[in-house]
Amino acid sequence: MSEVVFITGTGTGVGKTLLTAMLLHYLREEGCRALAMKPFCSGGRGDAWMLLSLQKDSIDLNSVNPFYFPKPQAPWVAKTGKIVTKPLMTMQRILKPLIAVKKRCDTLLVEGSGGIFVPLSATILVADMIVEIADRVIVVAPNALGTINHTLLTVCALQSKGIKSVSVVLMAQEHPDISACRNQETLAHFLGKTPVLELPFLGKRASSARSVRKTANTLKPLLAKVFFPASLP
Repeated sequence: MSEVVFITGTGTGVGKTLLTAMLLHYLREEGCRALAMKPFCSGGRGDAWMLLSLQKDSIDLNSVNPFYFPKPQAPWVAKTGKIVTKPLMTMQRILKPLIAVKKRCDTLLVEGSGGIFVPLSATILVADMIVEIADRVIVVAPNALGTINHTLLTVCALQSKGIKSVSVVLMAQEHPDISACRNQETLAHFLGKTPVLELPFLGKRASSARSVRKTANTLKPLLAKVFFPASLP
C-alpha cells in the first residue's frame, strides 16, 4: 500500500513547495518510488512546474496539478470569480486524480494550497481533503513572530479531525526576528509528542530545481528526520 504524506502550511508563501520538492528529491535519490502533486494552483503554475522538473520522467504537468485557476484566489472563488453557494466540485472529483497518481508510486507527497481551511468548493475545505487522503501530515510554518499561534491552531485543528500523525517544520527566515530563537522550543513544549524541526534559511534562489537538488543532498540527514519523525529520540 502506498503512503500519502500531505504537506500543508500555516498560510501562503511559508515554504511548502520548497520542502515538498526537497523531500521528493531526497526520496527518489534514496530509491523510493516517490511522486509529488500540487492538486490546486491559483494565479500561476510555478509551483507545479517546479515539482514536475524533479520527476518529469514519471509524470506530466496535468497529473501534478489537475486543478488550475488563473486568478490568485482561493480555488472556490477563483473558479467563478464570485462567491457561490452551490458545490462546484465534489470530493469524488477532487480525489480521483490523487488516487490515480497514488497507484503509481510507493510514496505520494501532496502539497496543499495555503492553509487547511482554504475552501476548495462551497462545501469542501483543504482539511476535508486531508482527512480523506492523507496518512500523515507535515505542517510548514515560518520561524517568525506569530508562528506559535498559527502553528498551534493548525495542528490542533488537524488533531480534532482525527489526524494522529502530524509533524511541524519551521522554515528559517533571511532576517530572523527576536522570536526565532525560541519558537521551536515553545512549540515543542505545547505540542508534546508532535515533532518540531527547523530548516535553515536556504537563500533567495532556493526554489530553482538545481538549487533544490543541491540543497536536498546537503541536508539529507535533516530531511530524513523530517520524513521519518518516528525515528527521533
